[in-house]
Amino acid sequence: MDSPPFAIIASIGCGLLIPVLLALFGVWKTPLRAPGPRFKAAVASGWLVLVCALVAGAAMGVPMDVYDLLAATAVISAACALAFIAWSLIAWGFTLNMLLIIDQQQVPIDAETWSERYVGEGGIRRLTMDRFQVLCDAGFATQTADGTCVLTARGRHHGRYLRLLKQLFGITDID
Repeated sequence: MDSPPFAIIASIGCGLLIPVLLALFGVWKTPLRAPGPRFKAAVASGWLVLVCALVAGAAMGVPMDVYDLLAATAVISAACALAFIAWSLIAWGFTLNMLLIIDQQQVPIDAETWSERYVGEGGIRRLTMDRFQVLCDAGFATQTADGTCVLTARGRHHGRYLRLLKQLFGITDID
């Protein structure tokens, strides 16, 4: 039985490196605390290590064809997508954080108390404004001087794309 091509092995290793880097970047001497930059740094580092490994392999005469390189790109891209899903649940996961609130209480609580403990004193407005600020920080929305929330061109573009994806995958809103 033949072993997988070097490019595939390297991409699997670099894909597995991404979650390790996510953890390490949070505990190093100068940790990356913000989840977004930490994820970007881990993914960029994973890709950089893969490129370096492929260049080193080519320099040592390891045979690689274009199909191996395309497959390696697909493997590490899939690893990035999986890492993003897992990281999103851990770092930004609304549902996961609500679960942690219940766990911290260590006694049964009603839905209203659960919601208050999750969003804090500002209630649902605070949560909504926090999510709006994330959209603003990402360049998807902005707030005018009179307080109106407006989508940017980038926000409109991404909104159309996401609507198309929802239709493509048959995701419907629950009314």
